[in-house]
Amino acid sequence: MSEDKIARLNLISGWSWNPIDDRWELGFNLTLAFGEKYGYARPPEGNAVDGFRLGSWANSQRIDYKDGTLSKDRAERLESLDGWSWIPKTDKTDELLQRLNEFAALNGHCDIPTTEDNNLCLYVRRCRTRYASNTLDEQLRRKLEQIPSWTWAASDKVDALRGNDSLTVSLLYQLEKETGIPHLSKTQLFHGQPLGRWLVNLRQRFFRGQLDVNLIKQIEAVPGWNWKVNETYWTYFFQDIQRYTKLHGDLLIPYRSDLSDSSKSWINRQRLLKRQGRLDSSKAELLEKLPGWSWEPLTNLSPWMKKYDLVKNFMMREKTSIIPKGHLEDGIRISSWVGYQRRLHREQNLTLEKIRLLELIPYWTWESPFDTTNGKMASSK
Repeated sequence: MSEDKIARLNLISGWSWNPIDDRWELGFNLTLAFGEKYGYARPPEGNAVDGFRLGSWANSQRIDYKDGTLSKDRAERLESLDGWSWIPKTDKTDELLQRLNEFAALNGHCDIPTTEDNNLCLYVRRCRTRYASNTLDEQLRRKLEQIPSWTWAASDKVDALRGNDSLTVSLLYQLEKETGIPHLSKTQLFHGQPLGRWLVNLRQRFFRGQLDVNLIKQIEAVPGWNWKVNETYWTYFFQDIQRYTKLHGDLLIPYRSDLSDSSKSWINRQRLLKRQGRLDSSKAELLEKLPGWSWEPLTNLSPWMKKYDLVKNFMMREKTSIIPKGHLEDGIRISSWVGYQRRLHREQNLTLEKIRLLELIPYWTWESPFDTTNGKMASSK
């Protein structure tokens, strides 16, 4: 295919030379982000992120792995994720039973307070409920009854933890200080306390008009707090990439490694929402003020970026913008490519992102040092 056709295809928004590989990488990055958010990289069936059916994607990887059609590299990358499992239901059950055995051995009973392990507490309740309705799996029933202190009826112990607003505010400040974001999912604990559940309760009371004015002021003073969860996350990730641009000067993320995968996924979500017309204009304006922000993902420019890197390396190595006609770098005639970029620029058909990247190259000029009619250097006046 000619360079002209390749360049024209690269100009198409969303164009990719490897859509299957790109989709796999998107699924992997979203699974990684899911694991960082919830503590385990096992998105459930039905989970979707911006229209991407992440739960179904994860299950398809398990099917490919079972059939032997998943590459070794991809299998190893998935296995490197905390909490990933090829048999999620079985592995999760075994993990919960192990934690229940450990708790019973230490405490002499199986009545888990929510302050100790909220997920395990809910699991024990579900098992007892299913046993009472005769819907509990027989094999699981036998495993539970092998625990010495197991009983099918809970004791009369009452959860010692009650809604304590002053403690909630204190923990909320501590959470923001330690993690940078004042939010947890409903089932998450913080320092042994069910802070996630408390935050859900607080928001419900706020929107019902049931919160004391002084308590509202205390909570709203927490950095990054927003009564709408989505706004809390948006502010957190925006501030994260703000810090990144202050440190590096721009958002050339593919050439850095210290921006979290969650933030990279968040950036891609903002681009998708913008294309769909669902991104608030005020948020779009904030993003566009970031140095180097682009609505076009750099990953879509990968063939272009390869030639860009070759030109950049040549000019920095030779300390000149003069590329001899027909000169090859890695088998590619970069002099022709440079001439084509200059022509697109003259015709105003080069994207702002590409213009910005080219102008970052030392020695780059938009005027050719050659007289195009005879291939000789143009005389300077």
